[in-house]
Amino acid sequence: VTAINVGQGTSILFKGPFNRSAVLLETGKPAEADNVMAFLQAKGITRLDALLISHSDSDHSGGVTDIAEAYQPSQIVIDHQEKIVAGDFTFYDLNELKTEDENQSSLVLYTEVNGIRYLCMGDGDEVTEEAIRRKYLDLGADVLMLAHHGSATGNSERFLDHVQPALGIISCGAYGLYHHPSPIVIQRLLKRHIPYVLTREQGDITVFAIGPFNVLVTSHPTIGLIARGGL
Repeated sequence: VTAINVGQGTSILFKGPFNRSAVLLETGKPAEADNVMAFLQAKGITRLDALLISHSDSDHSGGVTDIAEAYQPSQIVIDHQEKIVAGDFTFYDLNELKTEDENQSSLVLYTEVNGIRYLCMGDGDEVTEEAIRRKYLDLGADVLMLAHHGSATGNSERFLDHVQPALGIISCGAYGLYHHPSPIVIQRLLKRHIPYVLTREQGDITVFAIGPFNVLVTSHPTIGLIARGGL
C-alpha cells in the first residue's frame, strides 16, 4: 500500500502480490497524472481493477481521464457504495453523508491488508467523522490516512481517540500554500503519541506485506514495523 507523493493532493495505490491486482484511490491534480502513471509503470502495473475517487476536488480526481485511458480500470467508483470488491481487495465506504459539501460527503474507505486496518478519510470533516463515530462504535484503524491533508477541519480529538491509529499518513504539498498539515492536528497526534509521516517530507510512503510482517518504508528513508494496534 503506497501513498504516492503527489504534492498537494492524494493518490494511494493498493497492489496485490505478483501484481495480481491493483487499485488506485485518487489521482492527485491533473499535473500529477504523469507522475502517478510513471509510478504505476515502475511497479509493473498495466491495468487497474478499480479507480476510486472520494470526491471531485481536482487534487483528488484531476488525473482521472488520463489514468483511466491508460490503465482501463475494470470499474471507476465516484459515488457512495457500501462495499467495493476489486481484485484481492474489499473496501467499505463508511460515510453515508450526501450533502452539498463535497468534502463532507467524501467516500471514506476502510480495508484490511495482511491483517492491517487502513482507513482513508478523503477530505471528510468533523461532521463526517462524528457520523462515522456514532455508527461504528468499535471502529479502529492501524493506518489512518488523515482527512483533508491534515487539516483542522477534520482529524478531531474525539475521532482520533475513537480510531486510535498506530500510524498517521498525511499526503500534503508545500506548507506555504494551504498550511497543511495544521499545527493543531500535529499537536493532537503528538499528545496521543501517534507516529506520523508526511509525503512532503518522506516522499512515497509504502507499507509492504512480507509474510506475516508489515514493513513501513519511505523514500527518504524511514523504516519501521507495523503490527495490528502498534508501530
